[in-house]
Amino acid sequence: MGKVVTGMDAALKSMNVEKISKVMEDFEQSFEDMDVRSEYVEQTMNSSTAAATPEDEVDSLMNQVADEHGACRRGRASKAGRRRRRRRRAAASRT
Repeated sequence: MGKVVTGMDAALKSMNVEKISKVMEDFEQSFEDMDVRSEYVEQTMNSSTAAATPEDEVDSLMNQVADEHGACRRGRASKAGRRRRRRRRAAASRT
């Protein structure tokens, strides 16, 4: 990215349209590469975080809090658990 900025300065000073066009193409490519890398890192972080979370302990804690507050979440927990598992499977299949 630093090379692109330096190249842009030189191209703008010379006002050479071909140089400006080349620098802009390089910038687009660098930006796309960065976008792909950040998406990969985000997916990896999400899957590793989800895998490290003890689902049974989380459900138990949520049930405990719901019981303390007189709330009914039994049905919600099972639906959320199914959704969470579907999302994990979908994320795993994309990688």
